[in-house]
Amino acid sequence: MSFFKINNYFPQEIIFGPASISKIGAEYLDLGSKNVLIITDQGLLATGIVDRVTRFLKRADVYSKLSGEPTSDAVEDALRFSKQKDYDLVIGIGGGSAMDTAKVVATLNKQSLTVTDAFGRDLVGARKVGLGLIPTTAGTGSEATPNSIFIDSRDGVKQAVISRELIPDWVVLDPDLTVTLPPAITASTGMDALCHCIESLLSVNSSDISAAYSYHGVKLLCANIRRVVCRGDDVEARGKMLLGSFFGGLALTLAGTTAVHALSYPLGKRGVPHGIANGMLLPKVLEYNLPYCKEKLDSLAPYIKCDKPLKGAADVVECVAMYLEQFPTPKSLDEVGIGEDTIPELAKEALLQKRLLNNNPIRLSLEEILKIYKAILRY
Repeated sequence: MSFFKINNYFPQEIIFGPASISKIGAEYLDLGSKNVLIITDQGLLATGIVDRVTRFLKRADVYSKLSGEPTSDAVEDALRFSKQKDYDLVIGIGGGSAMDTAKVVATLNKQSLTVTDAFGRDLVGARKVGLGLIPTTAGTGSEATPNSIFIDSRDGVKQAVISRELIPDWVVLDPDLTVTLPPAITASTGMDALCHCIESLLSVNSSDISAAYSYHGVKLLCANIRRVVCRGDDVEARGKMLLGSFFGGLALTLAGTTAVHALSYPLGKRGVPHGIANGMLLPKVLEYNLPYCKEKLDSLAPYIKCDKPLKGAADVVECVAMYLEQFPTPKSLDEVGIGEDTIPELAKEALLQKRLLNNNPIRLSLEEILKIYKAILRY
């Protein structure tokens, strides 16, 4: 029997269901009297989704200068903006970039720390500003985690701010907000969520409690991901994807992600979207890890929906690879403009991600990381 210690990281309130965004007024969350800062990105602002939130707010400003994966400088700009007024509440609306930014802005708003000062674990003080999160993709699970991930503007390396203070006060999971996501983004964010669930299960820090989130997240995601890629307006399937992503966030909070994320970070530094990087890496990393976590991969077989019955670990890896093959997303490094000459540099940078590599069921050497990158060089 193994020993484990669990910290209770969980948002105080979760509102889930179609049209639940319409219930954030006085019906569930009394936001009308608050001075609110909404953080979102440029693309989402044009969709009208943010307007569906501000209609319930008397005093709301919108910060929408984010684009792509956030850098520490971009988050610092948002933090400076937030300090121009006395805000009661910060709401992050969007994918992981907007939510991660909102989490740090709310936490540091009344503090003197810079974003780079906060890189690390438990380096921030108590958050004194309210925090709400509204995801518009089913992928990052940021609404459920104490983590915010940014590219350090000083060297291009991804860094994390990790603290209980980043857990939101409330979360709204409204599948209606995800139905207009294009198939490619639906697929890549869905694969990111699947990575969170599977990696957390295989992590050396996995426990019976984190595994419960992992298993149910995998079940929800695998039963619905192909449905939503093919038919984006399936609200029921979209809702299950949101829940699967949320469970992935809870699982990684307790157990952490592994080598997939460690190897994806150098790709993100070179402009590869996070979900795409994780998706192309997941099958190959699973294939490499299989001998060291066969029992856990065996246990996933009943939870994964595939075109044939799954007998065990090898079939699980094959099915995950099949998802990637079927989706309209890049499957190799050359498809995202990364050539073989860059691989040694990628491997050296991945090896620095000790926080993630230490969670992997087998420790990876530089040579082994090189082999994994070379395996996804061409499709």
